[in-house]
Amino acid sequence: MLCGGPSPEYEVSLSSGRGVTLALDRGRYAVRPVCVRRNGDWWLARQEFGEADDPSKLKAVFESFAQEEPDQSIEVVPPQELAARMNALQPDCALNMIHGEFGEDGSLQALLELLGLPCTGSDALASTLTMDKSLTQALLARRGIPVPAYLAVEYSAKAEAGLLSEALDQFGLPCFIKPGNTGSSVGVHRVETPEQFPEALRDAAQYSKVVMIEQAISGVEVSCGVLERIGDGGSLERVAFPPTEIVPRNAAFFNYEAKYVAGMTDEITPARLPEDAMHEVQRLAVETHTATGCEGFSRVDMIVQDGQPYVIEINTVPGMTPTSLLPAGAAAHGISMTQLMDHFIQHAWHRANRV
Repeated sequence: MLCGGPSPEYEVSLSSGRGVTLALDRGRYAVRPVCVRRNGDWWLARQEFGEADDPSKLKAVFESFAQEEPDQSIEVVPPQELAARMNALQPDCALNMIHGEFGEDGSLQALLELLGLPCTGSDALASTLTMDKSLTQALLARRGIPVPAYLAVEYSAKAEAGLLSEALDQFGLPCFIKPGNTGSSVGVHRVETPEQFPEALRDAAQYSKVVMIEQAISGVEVSCGVLERIGDGGSLERVAFPPTEIVPRNAAFFNYEAKYVAGMTDEITPARLPEDAMHEVQRLAVETHTATGCEGFSRVDMIVQDGQPYVIEINTVPGMTPTSLLPAGAAAHGISMTQLMDHFIQHAWHRANRV
């Protein structure tokens, strides 16, 4: 199980990794937690944890991952020694819970493909595409999938005034300004006035060379998970979970704090939508997943305005923390966290044997 990574979502990834590891059926799988550190080192738990192992020791590994220095339960593997160490361990599958940079942008997927190690979720190509918000929105728009109007720009201080003028001409205020390739709403701002525009641009540009300026769609915010299940004979079924309605209590939108601090958001599953709008959300979630080449699972975020859903983004390694949306949708569909992990791993094995 892989968690951590160099992105601002490091702590969220540790929480996701802990959640899925504790949910795994250790009667079926022996799990070795791995944390990819910000400096590129890989911290490996020195033991695999199976059914007979003390769960408190497994929890202690994740406490170690949150520290600055490794303890005796951790083996430190520098990047240049990684291939040899993986060849020695011969893991059957990598369960990827690294959000954002490296884990979600195709880098890790390409590395594991080179090592011949099956990995959960989408492959390198789909991961690279969907991490780039402007490319994804352009592709979806060409496929006829409704998306907000947007501008994708390379930030410079000299361009601030011109960008504000262009945004006002195209779709006005309020608008959203966000980095072009991060997740968990890191660096995302809702801009209500012209005075807020420059500061929001500068902050988003800290996280990404390309900045997205996006029309603010007013309506019901929802998130819909998609799961690929392997049936008899290797048949593939794409299932859209009941969408979750997102209602932040003290925020103008679903920002980082609203996502990960318990009690900051009301999350209602299934969403309070008319039946036809509910089905359209689920249909568009599967269509977005398919159009972008995603595999295994994803989570598609949308705004429903006057019954019409608009796709905001797709997440290929969505959060799996106690407050995360994909597990909530799965539970409403009758799939437990443990069963969800089974589906993730079975899909990875199926793909590895298919190609």
